[in-house]
Amino acid sequence: MRRDWVSIRICSEIRELLQRNVMQLDCMLTILKSIWIRLGRICDRDKGLGAEPYNQPHREVNAVALTHAGIVSQVVEDTGRSDKADEIGNYVNRSQNIIVRDASLMNHDFTCLKKEKTASTADGTKTYKFPLNMKSLYDLRICESGSSGKLHTLTARAQDAARPYPEGGAEGFPTKYIPWGIYFELSPIPDNTYTMHIRYLRWPVVMTTGAESELLYMDEVIIKCADWLTVLSLNIEPDIRRFQSEYRSMLRAAVTSDRQAHKYDTKVKAQPFVGGRTSLEREHWLKPSLP
Repeated sequence: MRRDWVSIRICSEIRELLQRNVMQLDCMLTILKSIWIRLGRICDRDKGLGAEPYNQPHREVNAVALTHAGIVSQVVEDTGRSDKADEIGNYVNRSQNIIVRDASLMNHDFTCLKKEKTASTADGTKTYKFPLNMKSLYDLRICESGSSGKLHTLTARAQDAARPYPEGGAEGFPTKYIPWGIYFELSPIPDNTYTMHIRYLRWPVVMTTGAESELLYMDEVIIKCADWLTVLSLNIEPDIRRFQSEYRSMLRAAVTSDRQAHKYDTKVKAQPFVGGRTSLEREHWLKPSLP
């Protein structure tokens, strides 16, 4: 009788031990399965992004930007106004300029709108035209072998007071430029063909149906600004406040991001077309140019 009880006891303990081992084994298998799944996801993600060894040069992965038509569709969805699709298309393009102006009020120029262009002077030609859609100017240089330099800026008033009739003076290598509207004059008038290098800030180009915005990675800001303009035209007061708040919040985030990504370049500010002083140069190490 005692032998049977001992056998039952031993069998019970063996069964409990096996059950505990099976539970631990199941737990271990579950953990291993979870780790395997996570490793698989990481590998898939790396393949999708084109992962590279740590010692290889970094390649930028561009996000997919929305076209003009895609932005319009999103604004229609946000506002629920499919009957205003044509007007929304205009609001989308207006939004680009509003974003640039509002950023300027925050003392910021978006890096993606900073451009450079080359042009040539003509012997005996005084007046030239600034690049199309130029918002403001950084600098103007003439670079030629044996003679090169950055041109200093004079206001038209200072130039007219010093040289009312520049055509009557001697021609030579230009050292100054005089902005006037969308045109500028060179002084002295060029005596040869020189290459001009112009660094400037431009307004975004008008988007067509299949085109993307020049404002890189800012589709969400454009959408929210266009949302705001749409409900503003319809005078829907609650939505006006909501979309305006969302637009301003996204714009601040975009400006902060651009400043952090280009923190050294953003310290250089573009100069206006025309100012009220004798010289438009703002660099502290440059003296006002004299005619």
